[in-house]
Amino acid sequence: LEDTVFDSGTTGLVAETTQLFPDSTGTGTLIDADGGDVVDSETFPKGITIYGRWTEIDPASGTCIAYIGD
Repeated sequence: LEDTVFDSGTTGLVAETTQLFPDSTGTGTLIDADGGDVVDSETFPKGITIYGRWTEIDPASGTCIAYIGD
């Protein structure tokens, strides 16, 4: 595929469980405890795999494969 940047703000990558998965809503997580945007303006290189449960995925550029599960 190609490098991907998720949309900034509250729509890019919205975690189902806040503080557990990478998130773009500005809520601190176990990954980034200072409350910063974990994925805002970050480029995820092609071939990387991130795991989590998200309610919204909105790439600003690039492409990604997302699997929907229960």
